[in-house]
Amino acid sequence: MLLLFLLLVIVVCVMAYVGELLHHPRRTILARLAYEFSLAHQLASVREATTHATPHIDASPSPAQIFSAVFRDEVSRLQIKRRRRVLIVDDDKDILVLTHGILRKGGYNIDTAHNGAEALRSLTTTNYDLVLLDLMMPKVGGLEVLEQMGRDPATASIPVVVLTAAEGEARKIDSEQVATVLTKSASPAEILDAVNKHAAQEQL
Repeated sequence: MLLLFLLLVIVVCVMAYVGELLHHPRRTILARLAYEFSLAHQLASVREATTHATPHIDASPSPAQIFSAVFRDEVSRLQIKRRRRVLIVDDDKDILVLTHGILRKGGYNIDTAHNGAEALRSLTTTNYDLVLLDLMMPKVGGLEVLEQMGRDPATASIPVVVLTAAEGEARKIDSEQVATVLTKSASPAEILDAVNKHAAQEQL
């Protein structure tokens, strides 16, 4: 009985609502339009008030501002790195091509020399952040290059990464300029890591 009564009440309410729509359709539509217009107006007012709000309400940076600042710092860091210049000295053309490609992809400016004599000439005309140096070369070898670099105040502070196949020659090195010694079997990642670690941090 209770269920039947509730069903009857629902039917009566639905019929009353339908009758209202049939007798006053314009009133119902106009009321809905007025409501929608009022809501839109309220939203516009809220947006306008937010736009003209004083900036001191919340001084903390937004996520977009934080991202922008980090992005600018990263771009600046990469630009500094691209300005770094490395001199690669090796009489092996294949090694020159390989190391040139590795460091170029790492963002460095590269000059090359095929022997120690060429390297010393380049060092007198260009400021380098690091020298990647072979030891066994014709005319002027790597050990002599290190010796002459150490005598010249203009080149004495340039870090040197030795990349050599002559481990016996590497044991003869007596220079504080040599940051590290790598064999020519080193992987591209090891070569790039060594240069990144020891190259000057800034090139002004």
